[in-house]
Amino acid sequence: MQKKSFIENIEKNELLFAKFCMKKAGIGTWIRDNENDLARLDESMIYLWGMQDYWKEGEWISFTEKMLPLISELSEDHLTKLQNLFSGKESDNFLVIEHAINRLDGTIIHCEVRIEVHSRNEAGLPIIITGVNIDTTNLIKAKKQVEKFNILATLDHMTNLYNRRYFAEISKNIFLISKRNKYKLAIAMIDIDNFKNINDTYGHNIGDKVIIILAQEMKSLTRNSDIVCRWGGEEFIILFPETSIEGATNIATTIKESINKLNINIEKNKYINITISIGLSKVKIKDNLLNLESSIANADKALYEAKRTGKNKVCIYKDK
Repeated sequence: MQKKSFIENIEKNELLFAKFCMKKAGIGTWIRDNENDLARLDESMIYLWGMQDYWKEGEWISFTEKMLPLISELSEDHLTKLQNLFSGKESDNFLVIEHAINRLDGTIIHCEVRIEVHSRNEAGLPIIITGVNIDTTNLIKAKKQVEKFNILATLDHMTNLYNRRYFAEISKNIFLISKRNKYKLAIAMIDIDNFKNINDTYGHNIGDKVIIILAQEMKSLTRNSDIVCRWGGEEFIILFPETSIEGATNIATTIKESINKLNINIEKNKYINITISIGLSKVKIKDNLLNLESSIANADKALYEAKRTGKNKVCIYKDK
């Protein structure tokens, strides 16, 4: 008799411990009487939904009236799949969806829901359906933080253009794609003319403002496929995928002429104009990545030539 009580006590404690673990892990289970639109939730599931003051474990509640109003962020695709499962249109007995729960206290819990059909009637309509809800809120938050960090790691902090490190990575990938598909590829190096004079005359804050405005202008005048990067200081680089040297020249000329028309406000009723010099080079894609590096160097040589011969112009590197 004593032994039996001991075993019962152990089993009871194991059940309590299991419930404790599920609650801590954010895992809740439920069973659905599909024919009558009723669902019965375990204690952890009720806790997950924040309804411990309203629902009782083992109580049957209406899915449509009680649970559905609290669900949000259910994609149209997942909603359709869920409706097809409940109506018998979906023949698969296993389904995974995601949605959010709008708790009454204002908090939002994100869930992954794993649903399984256990029995169907002769017409194929599901009778008994069970599900497991897994709280993915912290996982989604962590994922967003990682994504944000990864994005920030690719950007120049001042201009929000790509930084030099990201350019080194993405340009290699674009080069290999261009080589495989025999696409044309071109590079532009861009430098603000007389930038030292701007810093010396108006201060570094105005110099930074000029860099930011120039970056915005270049971004607005290039295509989504173009890789616009701050190379360093007042120097920028643009990679033009699937673009001939003639096409890149047209874009570069448009950028230069647009910059010429800018009136940059440096203080009340005082404006300055800036000009830029651009060096262009086509990329030879027949051999290896060394051609990419040499093309960057060639664009830089063309930029130097533009500076040397009067500035405010576009120069194309010509093979000797």
